[in-house]
Amino acid sequence: MNSNEQQELERLFGSHPCIKATLEQTCGFGYKNSDTTKAQPIIRDRESLLGHVVQRAKSLGTWIERIEDYAGKMIGNGQENDVFISKDNLYAIKLNNFALLSPSATSLDGFIHRLMAHNELFPDDAYIIIGFTHNSIGEPCVVLKQPFIEPLRYATDEEIDDFLESHGYTVDMDDIWFNGQYEISDVKSSNVLVDLDGNLHFIDAVVNNVNYKMDAVNKVSVKRPGRRSCT
Repeated sequence: MNSNEQQELERLFGSHPCIKATLEQTCGFGYKNSDTTKAQPIIRDRESLLGHVVQRAKSLGTWIERIEDYAGKMIGNGQENDVFISKDNLYAIKLNNFALLSPSATSLDGFIHRLMAHNELFPDDAYIIIGFTHNSIGEPCVVLKQPFIEPLRYATDEEIDDFLESHGYTVDMDDIWFNGQYEISDVKSSNVLVDLDGNLHFIDAVVNNVNYKMDAVNKVSVKRPGRRSCT
């Protein structure tokens, strides 16, 4: 891992000293337990993987019993995230239920890489992991903090396409944008906000950095339905 990747990883894990420790046995970032005398977790699939994360979070103090202590009203929800506004109105608090994680996944590498890639590409909308919890239907979730954007409106498909094309991206038939290093998908209008100054904020796009060693079962892309062709 180079210094830039290390910096992005530290930014993602934030200031809580035990976030890294919660994930150390489920990610390949140099935090895995190197002491072979200690029993290693048996992780066979997504269910056992997330079960281990929950167990570690509860034992290390990164488990959040009451999301109400951090978040106010719910402002949105989707396949992957329940979104709340923080009590100080400065952040969006997202309960991410790992919906895009493959049932056969035995590592969170791909998921963490995706968050890191998003932060590299969109630093004004960067994620920080603040803990772990269950959502309202009992699914294990990672709790993400992201700067809250006071939107003027949602971006149009044309604005999104023009922005990405102007930054050197081309789009393929699967609606994945690519510039040689980053792949971006799920750039539908509801995932891109326009702020009061006219800036676009890609708050919920799916981003992959192809330079990372991606776990094939965790690398994901999401199509945007009904978009125009930009080839």
